[in-house]
Amino acid sequence: KSETMASLLRVFPLLRRRGTLSATTTTTTRSMFRGSGVRFGLEEFYDSRNRDRCREDPIAGRGWEASELRRKSFVDLHKLWYVLLKERNVLLTETQRARRFNMRIKAPERKTAVRKSMARIKLVLSERRAAYRASIKKEDEDEDDEEGTAAV
Repeated sequence: KSETMASLLRVFPLLRRRGTLSATTTTTTRSMFRGSGVRFGLEEFYDSRNRDRCREDPIAGRGWEASELRRKSFVDLHKLWYVLLKERNVLLTETQRARRFNMRIKAPERKTAVRKSMARIKLVLSERRAAYRASIKKEDEDEDDEEGTAAV
């Protein structure tokens, strides 16, 4: 019976608003379609991965290499910067939490990987800025040369 009610609810969502379905059916339907919840506010700064489920340290990924970052577009680097910034804030929050409760932080090498990746993004962007400035300077010199030959 609850499966037919759930399918009715999916097809006719207005039934729930009108009070036609019972509260238990609505609760059952919600539990069937529950996905990962969206985290808001301070919850974003806490690392919820594996906190209560396992005791061993999670396997941390590696940092980004400069050669990999050089292939990325500016938009991708911008997005990656903010992902890393958010991860850094999560790690700093977890570090303070671990310090407060005299615990050991899980995968401390993640902090180093995030810090190095952010430094490498800065390096790649400074290389691009230097190349851009060099090309502008060369264009200006070429224009000056063309004006000098035209005047002669």
